[in-house]
Amino acid sequence: MAKRDNDSIFEYDSYKRYLTAISGSHLQRNGQKKILSEAMGVQSTYLSQVLHGPANLNLEQAEKLTKFLVLTQDEKHYFLLLVQFERAGTTDLRKYYENQMQDSRQRHYQLQGRLGKREEISDEFKAKYYSSWIYGAVHAALSIPHLQEFEALRSHFNLDENVLMEVIEFLIELGMAKKIGTTLATGPSHIHLGHHNHNILRHHTNFRLQAIRSLEKESSTEFHYSAIYTLSEKDRFKIKDILLEAVRTNVDIVKNSKEATLCCLTMDWFELKSS
Repeated sequence: MAKRDNDSIFEYDSYKRYLTAISGSHLQRNGQKKILSEAMGVQSTYLSQVLHGPANLNLEQAEKLTKFLVLTQDEKHYFLLLVQFERAGTTDLRKYYENQMQDSRQRHYQLQGRLGKREEISDEFKAKYYSSWIYGAVHAALSIPHLQEFEALRSHFNLDENVLMEVIEFLIELGMAKKIGTTLATGPSHIHLGHHNHNILRHHTNFRLQAIRSLEKESSTEFHYSAIYTLSEKDRFKIKDILLEAVRTNVDIVKNSKEATLCCLTMDWFELKSS
């Protein structure tokens, strides 16, 4: 089965060809093989025998590898079917796993066809996306080169690996994240909230809670400011305009800035009175 540009596992009928494809060019392959073998806890020479000889991974090794490759549940199921297909010792058993693989591929492409390439996310998925700050934070972090590996993300956000996997699967399903070999990146889909969208309150709340948590850290790289003013109505709106212009300036700076660190801006300017 031919390799396609996106290296989707469903494009392969052999797990060996899939692993060989994602190992990269000939110059990169030895280093990548070492990384893959370490993820499974085996020697590089053994992995070479698997990829280029009659040896096969066992299911425990294959399962460890699915975590390293950040495979979704459907991809993991298909990968394990490929391994079992290669290991099967009878024609009938190989035929059984071949049928299972065909069913798995069909379900994947049916789902992919229904989802398509999302230009805009539905309200149902927006509700989940804005249910927690971590979806937006991981989505943004995927634009930073050193955070495009699963373990780097897990360490950066100090998340349980199952929680992070669920977040990544959700972002991939929406087209907001994608996998390129063993790395992750932002996808083509996007989310935009208007001022009157019902998720806007949750969005502001999520990151203001993170701002409160950041107060516990004493860092010279962070800045927090709170004050109560009394001033004229005219100057009240003048300050609002200054803050809006600062936001526009920030957007221009960020637009041309290389992705290296993940930051959050929360800004409030409001009249202090009871509701």
